[in-house]
Amino acid sequence: MNISTSAQLAFQMQASFVPPEADVTSTIEYFPYFNGRYLAVAASLAGGNVMAAFVKMLQQWTHELGKYHSEVLSHYIMDCGIYVIYTPS
Repeated sequence: MNISTSAQLAFQMQASFVPPEADVTSTIEYFPYFNGRYLAVAASLAGGNVMAAFVKMLQQWTHELGKYHSEVLSHYIMDCGIYVIYTPS
């Protein structure tokens, strides 16, 4: 799993897997991988926005739980290199 300005999830398919015909509406693509297997890949360009929304939601929850918890979460978030400013609605 990779989340940054986009998000990507990839996993190796079973050895017996045969990819379906190409479908432009599918959100999953299959790529040849090692030993005759395939890699399924699902990607989204909204990963950064999703991460920001997730962090903001956590900040809001901890704010509602109390100041101490909000400060603790803020330290963890900053340790991860994620900076989102909480603004109560």
